[in-house]
Amino acid sequence: MNLEKDGWNDRRIREIYGDFMRDQICKIPILPNGPEDNRIWFHNPQGSYSTKSAYSWMTLKHVGFGPHRIFWKLTWKLHTLPKIKIFCWRLGHDILPTYEKISCIRREFNSLCPRCGREKETLIHALKDCPRARVVLEYGGLNHKRLEGCYNRCVDWVEDAARAQGDLDRAALLTRDFRIFNLMEKPMIPKPVVERSWQNPEPKVVKINFDASVHDKMACYGLVARDADGFVHGGRAGVVKKDFRIDWAEMLALEESILFARSMNWNHVR
Repeated sequence: MNLEKDGWNDRRIREIYGDFMRDQICKIPILPNGPEDNRIWFHNPQGSYSTKSAYSWMTLKHVGFGPHRIFWKLTWKLHTLPKIKIFCWRLGHDILPTYEKISCIRREFNSLCPRCGREKETLIHALKDCPRARVVLEYGGLNHKRLEGCYNRCVDWVEDAARAQGDLDRAALLTRDFRIFNLMEKPMIPKPVVERSWQNPEPKVVKINFDASVHDKMACYGLVARDADGFVHGGRAGVVKKDFRIDWAEMLALEESILFARSMNWNHVR
């Protein structure tokens, strides 16, 4: 800032950042009674610097999440007990004490799966390929498609299943969004217009058309009877001072139509 503390020091900004950045910086307005400037560490949620946060940031910058980025992000975001997170961490690094791991240390140790006795008890076999493990997973509600495929490492299987589940969740969310949009907004593709009009009945048949409406705690109904030639045989209209819903008002109009047909000695009503 300049000596008066009311603007930018153009010359100093040009010396440090150049002409292009000077134009961009000098366009930023300065509040006369604004808060004091603070230094903020963006790699910490609180904005405060610490050697721990700097070490974590530098480690992540140089190392990254590795090839199993989705698995590690899901693991550290779990809202569960610490021992379950530790189990997931050991699963991701394939360091759980399976029989196959123990047999590498003790040569005479039997590495076959103690549950099925068919294959070596590797981590992927113990959690996925073993028939008893599959029964438990299916009983727990895991989709059968998640159990398909051949994997050498358990972390690859877990990550593929999580990625597929994420795609399903996004698809379900997108479907719900489209459903809400269609309810709230007018359809972009209008429905085809269908013209409706009175159609002549069959010969020797009298057709009764009726309708109803409601307004200010009153139900109004009306009906008209015509034959195949369009000749009007009669009609009726009325008002009922009662708080009806529209469906009940139409039921009233239907009842009046049946009574009208009986009064005209029309015995065959359909």
